Amino acid sequence: MESNNTRGQQFGALTRLRFLLPAGAWALALLATAVPDFRVVVETHYFPFGVMVFLAWLLDFKLPLAVGLISIVGWLAYLVLTGSILLARSRTKYWVLYGLLCVLLILNVVGCHMLPPPGSNLM
Repeated sequence: MESNNTRGQQFGALTRLRFLLPAGAWALALLATAVPDFRVVVETHYFPFGVMVFLAWLLDFKLPLAVGLISIVGWLAYLVLTGSILLARSRTKYWVLYGLLCVLLILNVVGCHMLPPPGSNLM
């Protein structure tokens, strides 16, 4: 039988891991987005637009002109998704939501690399 101290240590380690995995995914996505040109970090409000750019390219449709609205809705969706990950009570829900976050961040990074460079007046 495990002592309460061992169980408490395991819970603390899992709680840290539960926070560090999404934080690491966000940090890696930010770094991957900014690697070729670190000026991109200034344009973080456009970050959620990357998924739309990628989907527009993949499905061959024109992007809507509501870039600001897409960015706001995208940031809210990322906030809700990240919050849901941190509050998930079951392992299955945690890993499914974390996987979804990772896929969306990857698509977003790819889409951001398809955007014109910052300051180009092409947006």
